[in-house]
Order: sequence, then structure tokens, then C-alpha cells
Amino acid sequence: MQEQHTVGAKKEDLKRSKYIMKIWLRDIEPPIWRRFQVPGNISLYKLHQIIQIVMRWQDYHLFQFTIKNKAYGEPDLDYGY
Repeated sequence: MQEQHTVGAKKEDLKRSKYIMKIWLRDIEPPIWRRFQVPGNISLYKLHQIIQIVMRWQDYHLFQFTIKNKAYGEPDLDYGY
């Protein structure tokens, strides 16, 4: 992921900034990956939805984002979070 703004940026700067993201699946041959662009002020919920669309997934599995060692996602007591 290429970051085009810094943490702590002002709200108006986030509206104008963008992230260029690349997602790839590990241990798959041939490689499967997607590159896409999202606004800098995107929520994790919306980012999750976009990932589902660009990867052509149907939201069947649990997901989790980790930012600075803090986990975000759907809680699941079976998996301890």
C-alpha cells in the first residue's frame, strides 16, 4: 500500500488524498492480486466492502484489519476476539 498522506492529517487534506492499494493472495500460483485506489478518508467498513468487490468475494469469511497492533473487525468469541 502506498500512503499519500501522513497520520494526523487534517480532515480537508484526507478528503483530497488517496491510497493506492495492492492486495495479493499468498501461496497461490499463478499470483492473484488487485490494485485499486481509495479516498484517504475511507472507513474500514467501506474499505472492507471495496475489497470484497475488487476480489470478487462474497463476504463469507471473517476479516480483520490490524493497525499499530490493534485489531479491527467482526468480533468472534470462537477465535478469541
